[in-house]
Amino acid sequence: DALPISSVEVTKNGTTVVLTRNEKGQWVVQGQNGSQNDLAIQTFLNTLSGLQSTAWVSEKSLAPEPAVEKIVIHRKSDQKQIVLQIGEKAAEGDEYATISTLPGTFLIRALDFQNLMDGLVR
Repeated sequence: DALPISSVEVTKNGTTVVLTRNEKGQWVVQGQNGSQNDLAIQTFLNTLSGLQSTAWVSEKSLAPEPAVEKIVIHRKSDQKQIVLQIGEKAAEGDEYATISTLPGTFLIRALDFQNLMDGLVR
């Protein structure tokens, strides 16, 4: 298992969707029987696993308030959560973001943001 992740919580517009692995090792949206968007889930996970900043904006973590999207990653190995918060759009079109494992505020590409915002449920 390349990614030791047990679950991912995605909160946007006041709604939280939880991704977990089923007994077959497939990612599923909790509580959604057959209405999940498998392509969007795979794109979301691929984008999340390869996410890179385009620029560091500040040494301080400027909490994007309110966060447009909050992603909480739960690892299998320990109880630590990784929290990625994505805020408003920067002047260049990229999106401001912070992550709990590093200090500072950075930018992510608009395309990555779009992939992370796509609906995981049809």
